[in-house]
Amino acid sequence: MERRIIAVFTVMVLLLLTSCHIVISYYDVLRGNYMFYLGRYQDALIYYYKVDQLKRHSSRVRYNIGNVYWALGESDVALDTWARIEHSDDQTDDDILLGISFNRGLLYYEQGHFQQAYQNFIRALSIDPSHVEAKVNLELALKKLRASQQISRMEQGGAKKQVDVTTERILSYIKRKEGVQWRARFSGKRSPSLRDW
Repeated sequence: MERRIIAVFTVMVLLLLTSCHIVISYYDVLRGNYMFYLGRYQDALIYYYKVDQLKRHSSRVRYNIGNVYWALGESDVALDTWARIEHSDDQTDDDILLGISFNRGLLYYEQGHFQQAYQNFIRALSIDPSHVEAKVNLELALKKLRASQQISRMEQGGAKKQVDVTTERILSYIKRKEGVQWRARFSGKRSPSLRDW
């Protein structure tokens, strides 16, 4: 019993001797995270900037600030914030670098910059090869990149799209069926394919 009392007393003394700024900064980060979760992005920014001024957890807080700007649709500010984290002298965790690469890949993908998205997903996988979401998004970016390259090659060469015979048959079948349905609507008759169940 005495050991428990001594342990509790020791913990209380240690908490009293530590700076209140540490506890406040953690609390403000949590409040910022909660505001972000609620979609109150401006409030989240206020809490994050409050902690950022204390110079605590700077890379994590700035990462969150970048995420808030991305959620607000400020893509350029988000990219700039993430770039400053990567180029800062602070020791940055691999988790933060992974998050930056992954989020930057998503941002570029949304903007249609598939080459940059692809490169950022590759970078995310070089940090954590088991990141499943990065793998899936890498494949999507690669598909879009190949499709856009194929389209640009076709436009440059002046070649027309080659449609195979099966596709031609399917399109002509759809055209015939829609024609029958349109004519049936105007004549008041119903097509056999439109029978009620």
